[in-house]
Amino acid sequence: MKQLTTIILGAWCACMMTANAVTEEFTERFGVPKPGAPEYLGSTLTVTNDTVTTAADGLATFRVTYDITANAGGSLIGTLGDSSQWGVSTGAVDDVMNPGDSATIDNIQIIDFNANGGLTTAGDITGLSFELVQITGGFEATDSGRIIANGITNVWVDVNAEPADFVGHLPGTSRINLPIMTSSDIVSSFTVEGVAEEHRIFDVWVSGDTELANSKLKLDKSSLTMTLQEPATTVEKTIDASIVLGTASNDVEVISLVADSGFSAVISDSTITSNETITVTYTNSGDLAVDGDVANSTLVVTWTADGYGVTNTTDVALDVTFVPEFVLAQTVVDIFALATNDYGVDAVATLLSEVQTASDGLATYQISIDVDPQSGGSIVSGNEGGSTTLQSWGIDDAQFRGNLTNYVDSVDNIQIVNFSANGGSLTLGDFQDLSFASVTIADGQSTGDRVRAVANGITNNVGGVSLSTNPDVLVFNEFAGNDLVSEFSLANGSTNTTDKWSVNSVQVQFIAPNSKLTLESDALSLVLTDPATSVDDTLLATIGLGFETNDVEVTSLTADAGFSAVISGSTLSVGNEEETITVTYTNAGALLYNGDTADSTLVVTWTAVGTGVTNTTDVALDVTFSAVEPDQTIVDVFAVANTNYGTDAIATMYSATQTVGLATFQIAIDVDPKAGTAIDSGTSGGVSSNNSWGVGADNLFKGSDDEYVDLIDNVRVVNFNANGGAVTINDIGYLSFTSVTIVNGQTGNKDAVQVVVNGSVTNDLGDLSVTPEAVDLKVAGGVGFVTDFAVGVGVSPNPTLNKWSVYSIQVGYAQPDQDAFGTWVAGYGLAGADALPSADTIDMDGYDNLAEFALGMNPTNSDAGSKESVGTAVDGGTNYFVYVYDRRSDYVLDGLTYRLIDTADLVLGTSAATNAQDDVFVGAAVSTAAGDYEPVTNRYLTDDPVKFVELEIKQN
Repeated sequence: MKQLTTIILGAWCACMMTANAVTEEFTERFGVPKPGAPEYLGSTLTVTNDTVTTAADGLATFRVTYDITANAGGSLIGTLGDSSQWGVSTGAVDDVMNPGDSATIDNIQIIDFNANGGLTTAGDITGLSFELVQITGGFEATDSGRIIANGITNVWVDVNAEPADFVGHLPGTSRINLPIMTSSDIVSSFTVEGVAEEHRIFDVWVSGDTELANSKLKLDKSSLTMTLQEPATTVEKTIDASIVLGTASNDVEVISLVADSGFSAVISDSTITSNETITVTYTNSGDLAVDGDVANSTLVVTWTADGYGVTNTTDVALDVTFVPEFVLAQTVVDIFALATNDYGVDAVATLLSEVQTASDGLATYQISIDVDPQSGGSIVSGNEGGSTTLQSWGIDDAQFRGNLTNYVDSVDNIQIVNFSANGGSLTLGDFQDLSFASVTIADGQSTGDRVRAVANGITNNVGGVSLSTNPDVLVFNEFAGNDLVSEFSLANGSTNTTDKWSVNSVQVQFIAPNSKLTLESDALSLVLTDPATSVDDTLLATIGLGFETNDVEVTSLTADAGFSAVISGSTLSVGNEEETITVTYTNAGALLYNGDTADSTLVVTWTAVGTGVTNTTDVALDVTFSAVEPDQTIVDVFAVANTNYGTDAIATMYSATQTVGLATFQIAIDVDPKAGTAIDSGTSGGVSSNNSWGVGADNLFKGSDDEYVDLIDNVRVVNFNANGGAVTINDIGYLSFTSVTIVNGQTGNKDAVQVVVNGSVTNDLGDLSVTPEAVDLKVAGGVGFVTDFAVGVGVSPNPTLNKWSVYSIQVGYAQPDQDAFGTWVAGYGLAGADALPSADTIDMDGYDNLAEFALGMNPTNSDAGSKESVGTAVDGGTNYFVYVYDRRSDYVLDGLTYRLIDTADLVLGTSAATNAQDDVFVGAAVSTAAGDYEPVTNRYLTDDPVKFVELEIKQN
């Protein structure tokens, strides 16, 4: 049976957050003046904002005040050295709030108003409200206080602790948002009281709205950045100019557009009644000539509201950067020595790359270089420890040694060798600008190591350099300039015995014939947070230009397992060097539990235009599900004492009898032994018991016999009996393995334990720390939910001494609240038809009992909307519609689901979208008499002119 509750939140219009708004919000933060010493401020104090606030018209100015009144017999005391901090003293000088102290903050006033030639009046300033208050000095667990506003009372304990104590207490801060706390738009006064120990009051935020009398100009950018790419001599971009209508509804007239330093601007129409376009142009008269050259200016837009007679200016910062005609992409290839090889005394060593495939997908080739050792020396490769490999090389013993004054005369003669067109049209001449890019050094990071390189006749450092990491890459252009490097040499920079290092590889670069696709990463990881059903992220796709400078065309994007991808534009070219790939994961039910993952591969198919060759580039994709985990009851599952289950027989093991409400049951699991063996239980010494078990007749896992179990799985509820209660077998859920307890596996350099979690993650744990020890399977497998595992001996230096047993296996299951809804509704004295989930017979506030249970309301009082709020927000210049509701923190166990459905009209149909909000934030749970509830904030972009949002609540 499912119970469905629907709550219509309402609609918004695009005009809520557009340029047609006639009021603008202001928020000011201020507090008491900073005292020179702890001082009496009196029993009542008027606090005035030091800064001047400017009204919506950009002309009128004013300041804001509010009053603070101490409790009867008390005085306000300022704190030495701390701006704006104060407390209340009822006796001697004491600058903190103690139990019994209180203060009321109220009477927000506008003072020093000046229209400054505009039409705004003091009466146009409305909606004055206290927004935030900050508490300080209450950071101990024993410090607490009370705040009262609009009839709502809340108490904090250690105001800066996590989680926050109540809705409106902002997580991670000592601030309280009063409108959120009271679910109201206006808070005209509030009271702060001391409860235990001490605290102080810091700053207070006051907000309000100013009405815009005359219209004003709004530009969509305060700065404009352009790129001038050679050979173009001009570049232009646009700025959207719109009108913010005041109550006078007059037009905006643009009088002039002024800029210098090569910038100019024109507007599509100087009279703005809705939107016009400003086109900004930069013309290069020779000032920009070198890659990275920049020019700057300021566009001054002079305008007036028609009939007003007041001239205003709005500034836009302008800059342009010069880029050469285009930069061809370098292909970089590693060149290695032969493994463990001596090339011979005074012999030039020819080193080769692996076989490469050209950009046409057909031609193959290798790149060779020559290394000429010092006189009497030999190029030798081999592993010298550290980060070296069998292909690392040096002089005589695979190292460069300072005390032997080792060096190579030259590394040069880059060639394309073993070339084969393989039926294609490429030739050797299609590979251009071969040069040395870098050299990778191993073990050159110690203080005594000094690597000296000379490229293009320029030395990196006369005494060489000690590198930063191991291995590290020494890039030639970083010290030798941007010219092609056709030859370089290497040597130790000192004669110290501690100066020793090797070459892992040499990197050669060249310009390939055709352009290619480059992705910013070969892997993308997503996190899907419940209750959202989809998540996306982006990859940047760029073109690597070959000397043919042909375009790259993306022909398809393919992924599976719930992943999909689209690209913003399929053609990359000179002048359009990058596009964005958006990868989306949609959960169709594959991800159920916290920590569940899904994987796929994004295959990007592309071609360099004109080649006729199709290429693919792969990106590894994964998504992890983040959801609220229900609390689990952990139970031990044991083997039957002193039992041999039989060769190749699956051993079924049981927990002790469990009780939930009236129901009783056991948890069972299956253990599948290694082929040809049997699960056998019994004591094997140490801290083992008659229920401890292993593989074979001696109750042990032995390294000498490579013993293990193939699989432990099939965790389930058995022998269930409701015993007349309401709990069913399906109410016992979220069954998973949590740990395995090992006995006698703690002996160092002997014992070794290995687990394989969920069939894929192998973790060789070695010897354990204590006996018995519970191995956490989630940690060992790096997963959030364990459905199966295997256990066996790991790698031991003494396999014959590697022997231990399994003491027990721990399984977790989630208990239901036997009837959370029934308990809740009975707590309000409801019975019979009045207690049904669908009933709304007592308070008749439009919310049935299920909705009130799910949101934390009172079914006997008309409190419609008390646990929800709607509003708007601006974040980083983006406008949002915001809907907040309270959700039971144990909603999963209670069988509740909350879904937001949005439509363009009030008819639910194919156009409805479920949980399509743009952002979801879940706050800290707050304990109430009705249960624990957490605020869920949902934000929607206000792109659509009209949208209706519906909260749907179900209970299984």
